[in-house]
Amino acid sequence: MSFLGSPEMITLVATSVWYFSQGDEDSFFSWLKSIQCVSGVHGAGRDLFIEISTTNVSNADLIELIALFYRYDVDMRQLRQMLTEQNAAWFRDQEKFWHDKVFGSA
Repeated sequence: MSFLGSPEMITLVATSVWYFSQGDEDSFFSWLKSIQCVSGVHGAGRDLFIEISTTNVSNADLIELIALFYRYDVDMRQLRQMLTEQNAAWFRDQEKFWHDKVFGSA
């Protein structure tokens, strides 16, 4: 699924992610790297740049990004740019736990 009017690659930024142990940090990166649409990860200072191939984002990938960002308190508003006609029905569902963190309250 690709995003209308979007480049083939977008960058999401996780700033000052808080890990509670080395295992927690290892789990974060393992989880992140297991998401198929993640094509690269690199850090600079407090920021972690997550490269997303927009031509390769499945609904399962988006769910994993939502869960990862929610769990590690990464700014979820940037996930708005992943809205497509194909995922709008479930992604914008106001009953979902992520709705207000991604799209704001109604």
